[in-house]
Amino acid sequence: MWRLTLEDGTERAPRFLAARFLIDASGRAAVVARRFVRRRRADRLVAACDFLAQTIDDVEPTPATLIEAAAEGWWYATLLPDRRMGLAFFSDPDRLPRGLSRDPARWRAMLAETEWTARWLDSAGYRIAAAPRLASAGTTWLERAAGEGWAAAGDAAAAFDPLSSHGLTSALWAGRRAAQGALAMLDGDSRPLERYATTLDEAVRQFLSQRRAVYGEVRRFADRPFWSRRQ
Repeated sequence: MWRLTLEDGTERAPRFLAARFLIDASGRAAVVARRFVRRRRADRLVAACDFLAQTIDDVEPTPATLIEAAAEGWWYATLLPDRRMGLAFFSDPDRLPRGLSRDPARWRAMLAETEWTARWLDSAGYRIAAAPRLASAGTTWLERAAGEGWAAAGDAAAAFDPLSSHGLTSALWAGRRAAQGALAMLDGDSRPLERYATTLDEAVRQFLSQRRAVYGEVRRFADRPFWSRRQ
């Protein structure tokens, strides 16, 4: 039986917050699941993220997504429905400039070093005004995504490198399978939950193999630390 304890330390009556099964959907933190099984990590990928406003109103930005490789990582830019530009640079912590999250000038200088990303943003009237926010983006997963009375779903179970574009589809699949497994477990059948955990484990192994192949396609930076680590 599970019982929720609130942040201030008080507890509500168990009849309101008691459950026979718990699904951990707390994202990369895996708040509950990591108490029971080890969380594995393939890398320490970090995303430097920013949202840019258009400074020129008479230019119609092209609805597109752009990915560009760089010596110390890769850039991602995409036009959002509200006409803001989502911008991110993915790298390892030791390959990012020190103090980047407090240095808009360095952030602008990094963008200026790109060949295609800077050209697209400049032509559409987008400018960097602030330093980026840093967020964890590494590939992590639980050694086992389910156990007696619990299961993990979404990024709590397995978080994949954003370059794969697996995040949304994996989360939807895992959420559905974890819920089906939970219902079956409550009826006394543990097999669906066991299949879910096994299938997810196999998917992680396949992803790691595919990731090596994708990163290996960037030959011009193969000798740089960021890229060689992924081989």
